[in-house]
Amino acid sequence: MRRAASVAVCALALLAGSGVEARRHGAGMHAGAVSSVPAPAVSVAEATAAVVAPPAPETHLFAAAAVPQGAQINVEGPNGWVLYKQCGESWSNDELGTAAGVTICDAGCAMSSVSMILRTKGANVNPGTLNSWLREHGGYEGGDLLVWSAPNAFGVAKMTNYYHGSASMSQEALQAAISAGHGVVVNVRNGGHWVLVTGHAGGSTYTVNDPGFSVNSYTYGEMSNFVVYA
Repeated sequence: MRRAASVAVCALALLAGSGVEARRHGAGMHAGAVSSVPAPAVSVAEATAAVVAPPAPETHLFAAAAVPQGAQINVEGPNGWVLYKQCGESWSNDELGTAAGVTICDAGCAMSSVSMILRTKGANVNPGTLNSWLREHGGYEGGDLLVWSAPNAFGVAKMTNYYHGSASMSQEALQAAISAGHGVVVNVRNGGHWVLVTGHAGGSTYTVNDPGFSVNSYTYGEMSNFVVYA
């Protein structure tokens, strides 16, 4: 196991998209291992032809939150889901979207979580290549605010629901989505960070792939804002 330390903050931002939140959230530590991925892979180039215009903006604001960083352990993604990390990787210092001075390591947790879903489902992407693709295809609003539905163009997973707020997606619905193999990205750490839910550990505890911290589970009570890709 390797450890690395870094300091950054995780910031919330305005959404973009008709019923689709655009978020900039930060950031973590060190690299993760990638599990096996089913074929066939869908390349960035192949997805380009299917791109549609980004949705119209709306005006919904969540409170800002700063999340201090700690030591990060290099861990493997559970339950077959690919694990990517924001920091300590070749893409970590890439500019997030078109936001000057903001990197994937600083604030790319939402995008990194979505890249895990796409890669697991067969798209040949990582946070670096997905970030570049989103930048060129209307995947960001306001510089670095992720348009959740933009990755639908890859054709391997479609953003189907956004549940706003704590307990907005019931535990029954969350567990059903997990059992169906759907990707669910959730807001944690008082709204300051995004992670991918990978399994149900029992009771109100769920396993996650966290792109920024050495945590591998959160409780239902710590979650809010559930984004579902089916």
